[in-house]
Amino acid sequence: MDFDFRNYPLTCSLIVINVVVFAVLEVLGMTQGYTLYNAGVLTTSSLLDGQYYTLITSMFLHGGLMHLLCNMITMYYIGTVIEDVFGPVRFLIIYFLSGIAGGLTSMAVMIAAGENGGVVGASGALFGLFGAYGYLLVREHRKPVVFMRPTSSSDLKGFFGFLVLNIIIGLTPGIAMEAHIGGMICGLLASIPMYELMRVAVQREIDAGHIPAPYIPKPNPGYDYDAATAAHDAAMAAQNDFNRRYDSARPHQKEEMREEALDLDKR
Repeated sequence: MDFDFRNYPLTCSLIVINVVVFAVLEVLGMTQGYTLYNAGVLTTSSLLDGQYYTLITSMFLHGGLMHLLCNMITMYYIGTVIEDVFGPVRFLIIYFLSGIAGGLTSMAVMIAAGENGGVVGASGALFGLFGAYGYLLVREHRKPVVFMRPTSSSDLKGFFGFLVLNIIIGLTPGIAMEAHIGGMICGLLASIPMYELMRVAVQREIDAGHIPAPYIPKPNPGYDYDAATAAHDAAMAAQNDFNRRYDSARPHQKEEMREEALDLDKR
């Protein structure tokens, strides 16, 4: 997918804002330790004190360069897809609702455990986009409407690859996995009514002839998969039998077997 600001203005803007915020805080020496807390980190104490804005500001803070890079690469991959399919307004709603839900989930876990900690990063929001994308892939797999084509194995491989990678990173000590889970659940739940309403609207446009129907490849009726598989297995068994006989044959017998095989190839 071509990374073009004109096609994905919100995804590009979010990446730029996150990078600029990190660069400014790095210059000010506020990206590590307690100095970062003064920049708007979401903490249990700030939330209980009514500083609800930290639910938003913490989404634009990162605890190091690697944290930022991982999130921005993920933002590029998943953000462009969701913004393209759901549109900018729905994209922002899913993104910020998921980020807030992830932060609240993490705070609830910390408060229940009697801890006074804090969280930063866009991971909760990004996992919310993963939740939306997962639902999209499932609904568009066999009967595409919004995607205009059936979702492919490469779509699923890319989705699960990035998801597993982010889950592995989330298992690192100090990463708030509960924020990821809360964000993903919120993103999934928020995307369902948005997607279904879009699907109905797009289907109505297709039925009216205003837009073309999605392309769905038709299977070849003359292709017998079971017969082809059986033929392949038989050929492999014959080849393995030939190899066994060849390995145990005498030199003059091997020459005869090679000539026989060449004759078969010529036929």
